[in-house]
Amino acid sequence: LAVASLLAAALGIFFVRSYQNRLAELRSVGKDLVRRSTELEANRADLNRAQAVGKIGSWIYEIDNDRMILSAETSRIFGLPEGVTGNRETYLARTHAPDREPVDRAWQEAMRGASFDQEHRVVIGGKIRWVRQKAEFEFGPDGRPVRAVGVTQDITARKEIEQRLADYQAHLEEL
Repeated sequence: LAVASLLAAALGIFFVRSYQNRLAELRSVGKDLVRRSTELEANRADLNRAQAVGKIGSWIYEIDNDRMILSAETSRIFGLPEGVTGNRETYLARTHAPDREPVDRAWQEAMRGASFDQEHRVVIGGKIRWVRQKAEFEFGPDGRPVRAVGVTQDITARKEIEQRLADYQAHLEEL
């Protein structure tokens, strides 16, 4: 009976210490997760700030789901609330009507392996803006496109300057 009591006490101490050690490990993992989550959020904020400074947003398009995930800057460029997602149809709907067919054709070619680098007009809040879109496509083992990763840059100011320069050159040629 005394041996059984000692054995039970020893097992009890062992289980309590094991439980305490496991709790300490879990606390450590929890603190590490909080630290990493904080770092990740800081990195995301830095990326959002850098994109805003450069006026270049990013996006990911999941082809099978027809879902486009936009960065904060891409949302701003398109006049959308942050966190909104889109799809191919909603993007084309925002594309200025005369530019839709060339953009769609370039997209289809990119889905077959061509590069995608397009400058075109979009309609945002009733105003025409210029954007440059670049993307790289990822293909599955079967050769089908599965995802596109891209950037959007607002190039409206550059296009306005180019137009003024062209108008000025035309005026000089008339003289």
